[in-house]
Amino acid sequence: MPREYWKPIVAVTVVVILAVAGIAGFLYFSGSTPATAPSNCAPPATAPETVAPGWQASYRAGCLDAAGDLMGGSELMHLVAHDGMLFAAVGYWEDTANINYGGTNSSEGWAQILRLDAPTGPWAVDLNMKGVVRPDILDSVTFTTNGAGEPLSQPVNLLITAACQGNAGADLYTRNDTTGLWATSKIVSGPTGPSCDARADTVYQDPITGVDRLFVSLGDLGVYSGVYDPTVPGEILWGSTSESGRVAVRPLAIVEANGNLFASSGALVYERVNGPSPSWRVIVNESDLPGGTAVDPAVGGIRGLTAVPNPDGSGQSLLFLWVPGNQSMGDIVRLDPNGSGGYTTTIEISLSPIASKYLNSSAYVVLGAYNNILPVTDPATGDVDYIIGLQTWVSNKSGLPTMWWGDASGGTYAGALYAIRGSNGSYSMGEVNGKFQAGDPPLEAIRCYAISPFPSDHGNVIYLGGYDADDHLCLDTAWVFSTTISNALGEGDKV
Repeated sequence: MPREYWKPIVAVTVVVILAVAGIAGFLYFSGSTPATAPSNCAPPATAPETVAPGWQASYRAGCLDAAGDLMGGSELMHLVAHDGMLFAAVGYWEDTANINYGGTNSSEGWAQILRLDAPTGPWAVDLNMKGVVRPDILDSVTFTTNGAGEPLSQPVNLLITAACQGNAGADLYTRNDTTGLWATSKIVSGPTGPSCDARADTVYQDPITGVDRLFVSLGDLGVYSGVYDPTVPGEILWGSTSESGRVAVRPLAIVEANGNLFASSGALVYERVNGPSPSWRVIVNESDLPGGTAVDPAVGGIRGLTAVPNPDGSGQSLLFLWVPGNQSMGDIVRLDPNGSGGYTTTIEISLSPIASKYLNSSAYVVLGAYNNILPVTDPATGDVDYIIGLQTWVSNKSGLPTMWWGDASGGTYAGALYAIRGSNGSYSMGEVNGKFQAGDPPLEAIRCYAISPFPSDHGNVIYLGGYDADDHLCLDTAWVFSTTISNALGEGDKV
C-alpha cells in the first residue's frame, strides 16, 4: 500500500504477540540502527522460522556472502532468470541500514543485485548500487537487430537494471556476462525530479521499421526507447526524448499483444503507433471502473498488464489487476479485442471475497501485481495458469497475524497471498510457505516471481520474493521462497 494510507509509527524494534480481548495479532516494527552482521549465517531453511512442507526458504536478508559483502534489503523487488542463473533485485526503502532511514554507514544499505548459481547454493552480491535506494527494474532482454534493423549475427541477451537518480536523471546498468562487471549509462540526464522510476520495460520489434527497441517507462516522464549498440556504454543507444510524452500517472506495465505494444498509466491503456516517427495513443479508458475517476498515482490504477489468450476468439486479450486507491477490492479485469480496433472490458472476479474465504476474515483491501502476472504451466495437465502476487488488508478481529499498528481496525496480513487464475477461468488463493505462523519473520507481500533456470529443477520450480515497506521503518525484511509449481498451484480451493 502507498505511504499515504498508513499511520505513523514510533521508530523502535519490537516483535510482540498481542492478546487483547482474546484477539491475537503480530506486529513487526524495525527501526533501530542495524547491528554488525555475523561473519556467517545459517542457511535460511535452518533459521528460526517455520518452513512448511514443500517449501524452501531461499533468501533471508541480513547475512554475508562468501566474499564478505552484506546482503540485506527491506524489499525483494525482482527475480529474473538469466544465463542459467537466478538474479534478484533488493531495495532498501525504509531499511534502517540506509543512512536516509537512520543508518550510520554511508557505504552500506544501498540497492543490490544478488545472484544464485545453483538451487542449493548460497546467494552472492553481483552488483552494489551505491547511492541507489531501489533498483526499479531487473530484466533479461534479447536483441536480434541493430539500430538500423539489420539482423545481428546472433541474438544478444543482456541483463539490465535501472534506477531513478532524481536531479541526476535515470541510469541504466548493463551486465557483461563474460566478466561479471556492470556498465552504467544514462537513459535520460537530469534534472528530472523524483518521478523517474523505471517500473516497466520490454524489447519490441517495430513491424514497420524492423528495429528491435528496448522500451522503459520513467515515471510521469513516460516511455523512452533505445536500440542495441555495442559501441556505447551500457550497449543501449537511447532516444533523446520520451516517445509518449509526459503522462498523468507513472506507467506500471509495458507489454506486447497481438503484434502491438501497450503501456498502462492510471486508468488508461496506450498503444504505440509504429513507424519511423512513432507516437502513442489512448485506446482504453477505464475511468468507469470503481474509483476510476480518482486514481491515486501512488497506487497506479492498472497494474500487471499481461497478455493472455482471448477466451472468445483468436489472438490475445489483456489482463490486469485494478487498484485505483485504498479501497481496492482486487478486481481482475480482462480486455478483449472487439474486432474493430477497440477492446471490451470484463471484470472476471473480485479477489477480496476469495481472500476473505481463504483467511476466514474480511479482506478489506487487496493490492498486488507489483510487476507482472506470471504464466506457469501446470505439470499435471499442460495447461497454462497465472499467478498474481498480493498484499491484503484484514481485520484483527479474526486473530490473524497483522503488520504495523494491528489495532481493531486491522492491518496488512503478515503472510504472503497469491491468486491463481486457472486456464478454465477458475480462481483460487495460495500462500507462500503455507499459513503464516505468528512469531515468524513477516512476508507481507509478493512482489515478484520467476521460474527456476536450473536444469535439475526441470522447469517445475518457482521462486517468489517480496515484502512491502509501506513507509514504515524495517530492517532485513526481504525474502525469497521456492516450491514446485505443482505445490504452488495446489494451494487453496477453487471458486
